[in-house]
Amino acid sequence: MKALVGSQSLISWFLRLGLLLYFYLLYNPLLFNTPQFSNAKYLIVIGAVFFAVLLFIGAFLKKESLSVISGFIILILSIIAIIKGMGIETWLWPGLIGLYFIAYGNRH
Repeated sequence: MKALVGSQSLISWFLRLGLLLYFYLLYNPLLFNTPQFSNAKYLIVIGAVFFAVLLFIGAFLKKESLSVISGFIILILSIIAIIKGMGIETWLWPGLIGLYFIAYGNRH
């Protein structure tokens, strides 16, 4: 059985949209309440959401550096969140998506 030709572009878009939707659904109450800049969990989540948005914006650019850097920061924030005990089951998915965009960037 052959692999789908040209499906990497579609999968990259699904991963970008899925990551944004994941953060929105999981951290909606935390994101839209009063900012808690002294809380490490809040800062990690805000950083991850910010770089997920940049990852989405990076898809529209010709250069892939924004996608690669955003993927790297998301991976680092995921590792920090896992180390801080915020849940490996919660942060493994964003970390793997970050790793995917470090490896592949915007290649279509």
